[in-house]
Amino acid sequence: MTLWFVLALMTAAAIFAVLWPLGRAARPQNDGNEAVVYKDQLTEIDRDVAAGPDWCFGSWCRARRDRSSLAGRGG
Repeated sequence: MTLWFVLALMTAAAIFAVLWPLGRAARPQNDGNEAVVYKDQLTEIDRDVAAGPDWCFGSWCRARRDRSSLAGRGG
């Protein structure tokens, strides 16, 4: 009798472990916040490039590196 009780308890625990995550409320989507941040970062890089005469070749290379870094993060 005890064996059947233990087996039933283990079965209930296994069913609960499977069904519990399915019953939880789904996490809301982030409404594209990453895209907004990505576009803002690209705009900032473009603004730095167009900043004026202080912009030298090394800074231009830095801008290219920053753009590729952003693209590598899935932007």
